Amino acid sequence: MAQDKQNPGSRGKGTAGKGTAGEGTAPKVQGEGDYDAARRYEEKLRDHVQHHDVEKEARDAEPANQGEKREMERAEEQGKRRAKEEDTLLEHPENIEAGTGKPVGGGTGRK
Repeated sequence: MAQDKQNPGSRGKGTAGKGTAGEGTAPKVQGEGDYDAARRYEEKLRDHVQHHDVEKEARDAEPANQGEKREMERAEEQGKRRAKEEDTLLEHPENIEAGTGKPVGGGTGRK
C-alpha cells in the first residue's frame, strides 16, 4: 500500500484517522485507543515472556534490603492515595460490576 510522505503513518486511500473497514484504510486512533501501539505492545510482551525468565526478573526486582522495601511501600501508598483522589471506585469497589470492571449503572465512578 502507498504511504503518504507527509504522514508516514497513513496507509492507503483517505486521510489519516478516517476510514472504515472495507475502504482499504485502517482507522488511526490516538490516545487511549491507539490500536497500533496496543498491537506492538502485545507483540513485544508476548515475545518477552517467551524468551526471558520472567520469574527470575521478578525475584531480581524485589527490594534488596529493609530500607528499599520501606521506600517501595511508601511509594505504593502515595500512588494509592493519589489514585483514590482521582477515582472514587477505588474507595467503593462494591460499585464495580462483577467480572467487567465497569461501574454499576454505566457511570465513570468519578465525582
